[in-house]
Amino acid sequence: MRALPRWVFFALASSPWLGCAVDPLPVMEEQAARAFIRDGVDDPGDPAVVAIVDEIGALRCTGTVVQERVVLTAAHCVPADPAARFVVFGPFVEGDPVALLDAVAHPDWSGDADGDVGLLLLAEPAAVAPVPLALDGALVAAPPVSVRLVGYGLTAAGAGDDDRKREGRAVTTEVSPGHVVLGPDPSLACNGDSGGPVLVTTAEGEAVAAVISRGDAACSTRSRAARLDASFEGFLRPTLEGWAAAARATGDACLY
Repeated sequence: MRALPRWVFFALASSPWLGCAVDPLPVMEEQAARAFIRDGVDDPGDPAVVAIVDEIGALRCTGTVVQERVVLTAAHCVPADPAARFVVFGPFVEGDPVALLDAVAHPDWSGDADGDVGLLLLAEPAAVAPVPLALDGALVAAPPVSVRLVGYGLTAAGAGDDDRKREGRAVTTEVSPGHVVLGPDPSLACNGDSGGPVLVTTAEGEAVAAVISRGDAACSTRSRAARLDASFEGFLRPTLEGWAAAARATGDACLY
């Protein structure tokens, strides 16, 4: 098998394979305390990081554009009905919603951080540059590694300010084959940051190495994030190949 590159864009034009000790922490979306990127700061940038909202525009999760029409998020953020979720671009949750054509969760996800990875297929191309994926486990294999988190939501429980994008830095503290544990540095992810990117710095720039999954209810001790390198062969690659094949079958090659 050909060795995977250290990081890669999931775009048909550049992807040769597409051709053209876990404690039972609650899932963030189900936590009562809706706190987000603790000690984070407003983030007017990161255009590929998007808000995932429901039919009434309420924030549900965060995602990252990793291909022209593909958003990476957490499996527990994937709706049973794609029509029940929309993606909003920009620094604020309010904006023009983009509909979904499909939404798929990792088939092996069992409710914990391992495999908590999902993909959303947009109804129209995103007008932003995709973020590459870091598929080399060495990037997160030797704690501590400094990472950057991006997400939408409250700055504290009950603050009522889950209306904008924020970013902050954390650090890896533990690594397992399927996920990493993050500690504050000084920021930490929480409810609503679910599905957001854990960004690492590579020689080519920032890339997504993991997806935020869950954390302690107070958002003060740790967060857990699903490693993308662990989900590539079993989920990411076949799902993207399937969408690409469907596009070619209808004459829409290279859309995904």
